[in-house]
Amino acid sequence: MQRFFFLFAGWLCLLIGLIGGLIPVLQGWPFGIAGLLILSREYEWAHNLVERLRRRFPRFGRIMDKTSDQAHRIIQKIIGRQAA
Repeated sequence: MQRFFFLFAGWLCLLIGLIGGLIPVLQGWPFGIAGLLILSREYEWAHNLVERLRRRFPRFGRIMDKTSDQAHRIIQKIIGRQAA
């Protein structure tokens, strides 16, 4: 069940990121990064893309690390609430 939640959350964030890239009102890149980071744990293509972005853009890599930490904390809070 937890794997399904992570995959759903990753694809949802990626979708919101793509939509946010098309709509000027919504900033999509944070959602896109979070979605890629979540999906990189399950899919090799996402992992390879994240690693290429880290090597090419070191500052972007630091942003991804920060976003990953924040996403992980949020997910752990949600999972903790569901278990209680």
